Amino acid sequence: MHEGDVRDNIAIERIWQDDGFFQIRVTCSVEIISASADVYVDDALIDELRDKLESITSLSEDEVFWESGERGDGSTTSISFTVSHEDGLGHVRIEAYMELEDGGSPSRHNCCFYVRTELGLLAEFSRRLTYIKEMRLGTRIELNRVG
Repeated sequence: MHEGDVRDNIAIERIWQDDGFFQIRVTCSVEIISASADVYVDDALIDELRDKLESITSLSEDEVFWESGERGDGSTTSISFTVSHEDGLGHVRIEAYMELEDGGSPSRHNCCFYVRTELGLLAEFSRRLTYIKEMRLGTRIELNRVG
C-alpha cells in the first residue's frame, strides 16, 4: 500500500437476519474519515460483490461497480463500491459511496471517498465474503487486516 494508507479499511459485519435477507454494517475508514452504514442484502448480492472483486484481482476487468440497492430517498440506505486498478504495481482504489442514517435525507446526507488496498489483500477479502453469508450474527471480515 502507499505510505499513509495503513488506516484504509473496509469492515463488513452481519448484524441482523431474516429468511431470505440479512443486514450488514459496512464501515469504511481512511486516515481522514470513517463512515458506517447498515444495509440490507441477500446471498446473491454478496455473491455479486465477490464475483466483481474477483474480476479485478484476476485482472480480467479494469473497473467494476457494485451497489447494495437503489440510491435516494425512496429506498433503504445503500452503499456502492467502484473498484479500479490504481497503477500497474498491484495497488487498487475503491471509491466508497455511503448514504448516512443521521436523520437527514440520503440524497443529501451521504459521503464518498477512496479506500486503497492491494490485489492480494482484495483477493483474500473477496474469498472471505462467503463467511458473511453464514447464518451467524457477528461474523465480521476486514479488507486490510492481515491474519
